[in-house]
Amino acid sequence: DRMLYVDADSVIQNPVDRIFENIPDKGVLLCKMFHWGLDRRRMYRIYINTLSLLNISLPVNVYYGAFVAYKSGELSSTFFYTWHNNWNLTGRGREMPSLCCAAKLLSSSVKTIEDTSWAFSDKIDPKVIIQHECGRYLREKVGCSFFTHYKPFDLKNKGDWSIVPC
Repeated sequence: DRMLYVDADSVIQNPVDRIFENIPDKGVLLCKMFHWGLDRRRMYRIYINTLSLLNISLPVNVYYGAFVAYKSGELSSTFFYTWHNNWNLTGRGREMPSLCCAAKLLSSSVKTIEDTSWAFSDKIDPKVIIQHECGRYLREKVGCSFFTHYKPFDLKNKGDWSIVPC
């Protein structure tokens, strides 16, 4: 009844017990990347567009889409349905803006790891449980093949990752 989702370019390098201990009852556990408050003046275009389309206002937390842990139940099912629906409504591109909106809409079913130093990192750190893609280091460590950074929807929408005024 517990599940841990990690990106294909991530490696579980330490026991996952602590992650599972932190999942809320029948809910979802996410790793926070950063917070955008009411005073935010500039953001990535893709987030501005997604927040506007889904009628979500600041403040919001931005989460790593490469890490999601959950316990099965109605709350987690509703969360994933909302995330997927948001993603469909916003063009089926990058998942993180839709994840951010689902987490805000269903905040009662989400627990946030504020200090990710023990759980997840996209910088080389042998102490974390989940090591996200770190280029050559990770590929050599576990023998995985290289992946494509830019998907077709990225190539058509490179401007999405421009930082623009809100």
